[in-house]
Amino acid sequence: MSRYIFLIALLLIAGPAYAHRDRILTVHPDGSIPEIPKSFGAVYFRADKLGTAAPHIEFQVGSHRTILPDCLTKIIRSKNSSDIKLSGSWYHDERNLPYYVHIDLYDPDRDPKQSYGSRYELLFNLRSSQLMQFQRLDSDGAGGGRYSAVPLTADCKALLPGLITPTLGTVTQVN
Repeated sequence: MSRYIFLIALLLIAGPAYAHRDRILTVHPDGSIPEIPKSFGAVYFRADKLGTAAPHIEFQVGSHRTILPDCLTKIIRSKNSSDIKLSGSWYHDERNLPYYVHIDLYDPDRDPKQSYGSRYELLFNLRSSQLMQFQRLDSDGAGGGRYSAVPLTADCKALLPGLITPTLGTVTQVN
């Protein structure tokens, strides 16, 4: 009997913690992200012409679309779709943090067998499609790294209303 009580208690404790983890997302060839509930409307992520002088990145939620300006996309080093990983969360308290989609744009020299690597990170609002955060993680090659602000001109920042200051500092383990 005490074993069952222990298991039930463990499930009650672990359940809420698990529910707040980001969900891994996929992108279909048309850009749609099928794991996001239909209540948000159709959600799309498109990254075209990566690795060229004119990359194009956009995120769309329903009728809201954000197209990243050239001043931002030109510094991204990713060269193809295998350099991109998406996750998101819409099961947490939205009063503390808006529902979001998090996009990792890895540098092309990353070992695809590893879950870490130097990258640019984008955080989009899942209701408005607004870019909320843009930052750089320089990996130490062992699962950690250092976050840094991305130097953007005032003109470029003006094109990105709502962009917040990134989390800066060193991390000892990254996903």
